[in-house]
Amino acid sequence: ARRASFFQPIDLSNVAWAFKRVGRGRRDYPLFAALAAAVPGAAGRALPYHLANIAKAFSDAADPRARDAVLDVIAAAAPPRIEEFSAAELALLAPAFADAEFPAPVLFRCLGSAAARRVGGNADPQIVFSLLRAFWKADEVSPDLLEAAATACSRRPQDYDPEFLGKLRTECERLGVGAADLIPAVRPT
Repeated sequence: ARRASFFQPIDLSNVAWAFKRVGRGRRDYPLFAALAAAVPGAAGRALPYHLANIAKAFSDAADPRARDAVLDVIAAAAPPRIEEFSAAELALLAPAFADAEFPAPVLFRCLGSAAARRVGGNADPQIVFSLLRAFWKADEVSPDLLEAAATACSRRPQDYDPEFLGKLRTECERLGVGAADLIPAVRPT
């Protein structure tokens, strides 16, 4: 833990993620505190994947001070670089903030716009689901993302859960997003 300040962004990402995966992120305060202290110096050099990975690793860290400090740094570092993030990286970043219940309205506005541009084509259904689930959980709204998701879902509705399609359609209708008509009506089974 003492050497965390010497880590490169990839090292921070890998160590935080590994400890989260084995369940130590919830109880290893000294390690996560040391990693959190190193994040501000590494965030500017980190690749988008590393930022998303670090955010996800800290999203349920037991030490709320370390979690909030890391998410605060990433919430500030990501928006100016949001166009560098792939759809998969956005789909990892958004749930990290939603799951931590960390308010980041500026980040979510940027995420929504960037995600909408990436989801419009033949997006992976898991990415579409992950992004929208995060926005709904964080109580954030992105009409552009809803429209792009509706378009993506209309191309391959069989790839999506009917309950998810129903919620997407309802949200589009509630917000007046014209793409609601693209989503097949879900019939109760």
